[in-house]
Amino acid sequence: MEELWARIVAFFSGSLPEIIGAIVVLAVGFPLAGKAAKWTRRALSRSHVEPTVHGFLSSVVKVLVQILVLLTAAGVLGIPITSFLALLGGAAVAISLALQNSLSNVASGLLLLFNRPCKVGDYIEVDGVGGVVQSIQIMNTTLLTYDHRKVVLPNATMTGKTLINYSSEAFRRVDFTVSISYQNDIESATTLLQHLAQTHPLASAEPPARVCVSALSDSSVDFTVQIWCANEHYWDLYYDFYARVKQAFDAAGIEIPYAQLVVHTKKDA
Repeated sequence: MEELWARIVAFFSGSLPEIIGAIVVLAVGFPLAGKAAKWTRRALSRSHVEPTVHGFLSSVVKVLVQILVLLTAAGVLGIPITSFLALLGGAAVAISLALQNSLSNVASGLLLLFNRPCKVGDYIEVDGVGGVVQSIQIMNTTLLTYDHRKVVLPNATMTGKTLINYSSEAFRRVDFTVSISYQNDIESATTLLQHLAQTHPLASAEPPARVCVSALSDSSVDFTVQIWCANEHYWDLYYDFYARVKQAFDAAGIEIPYAQLVVHTKKDA
């Protein structure tokens, strides 16, 4: 033990300036990495870069500065940087093989952050799941459904499946299906539906609303009504228009049929 202790003391005595220098580099460098991340976030907040990218880029800057600090400390200790880099390269290869799926999510996260098919606050649908985007992280994206369920989707799913963004455009078209009885007059129903569509307070004047007969079903004549509105008024218009149609049809004596089966009996001679 005495011999071992003597060797340790001799090692630290001979390398004491290098060790102190490395400690100073680490003590100064790691806080500097945190400040660099804050400066990056602050600079991005004053630019036109998408807010969802701020956290990712600041994290990348912090990691890069920390790696630079570690390399500098290794150089002060006399460790060959080329050997250190080779060690990091080997570790990176091993980690990449073990985390293939995670790296796929990371690459997909980069595509989402820079291509921006959606942003925080957009209502999207991916792989049959719809919700408002709460956050876009480097590994996954979080959605909040209308009934307040939190859905976490891997970013590989976000880029590998069809993504529908319902919030990207200022205006949307609302499609309605309205049915009348075969005993009612088609022209009267068309005129009434056209009037309701054009005079609705949430409807957009351009493009104009469209009303047409879309099907002759077993028990009804079906109309398709297409109305354009501002994106934020989509559901308000959707629910309110059906209520107005019911009230107007009742006042005009137009029947909204229900599924029924008419049976004719033949009397034997």
